[in-house]
Amino acid sequence: MPQVGSKKGLKTSEAEEEEHLTSGLLHCAHLVLPWLTSLELANISLSCKFLYATSKSITLRRILDASRSIENIPIPFHPPINDCPYAFFIYTPTSIIPDHRIERQCWGSISDSQSSHVGSESTNLGGEVSGCDCENCGDFEFQCPCSSLDGLEDVASECGPRCSCGLECENRLTQRGISVRLKISRDEKKGWGLYADELIKKGTFICEYAGTF
Repeated sequence: MPQVGSKKGLKTSEAEEEEHLTSGLLHCAHLVLPWLTSLELANISLSCKFLYATSKSITLRRILDASRSIENIPIPFHPPINDCPYAFFIYTPTSIIPDHRIERQCWGSISDSQSSHVGSESTNLGGEVSGCDCENCGDFEFQCPCSSLDGLEDVASECGPRCSCGLECENRLTQRGISVRLKISRDEKKGWGLYADELIKKGTFICEYAGTF
């Protein structure tokens, strides 16, 4: 009888150890896999059932929001396509410096953090940091010095962190993020494209776009 009890205790210990190991692997997978590209994620999902299930859950979260929870409103892929459910690209709410190395980006994690971003500092062509002391940047009688660049009337320039105004300022239009519902769909002939998912009033700021799908 004591030997039987010993065997049961051994089996219980092995089961607990296996459960602990599985829990550790699951935690590591959810930390590492969201950093992979779609091709890397597809390749690793073929290695075992465990990684296949984890990769599938990450893919489903990626389909729900292309903005990585950076924007106030999610940008889903709709409708998802089985053989190509989403397009992989780097999403950023700020400008990318030319020739700057783009790092990997986490996408599809369970704990995607909500964050708000204020645009980069206003600069002139000389690269010097500027900032205004305006009480109302929308006052046309005293035009905000940040609103234009000398000799470049068609180039928009907004207030930055060094300015006295807040995020509600009329000259921070692009810094408040997306405020209309958008979706990404794939056309059989033209490929991926960004579409409005609601009626948008004329003159409304939608988003900034750079690069190609």
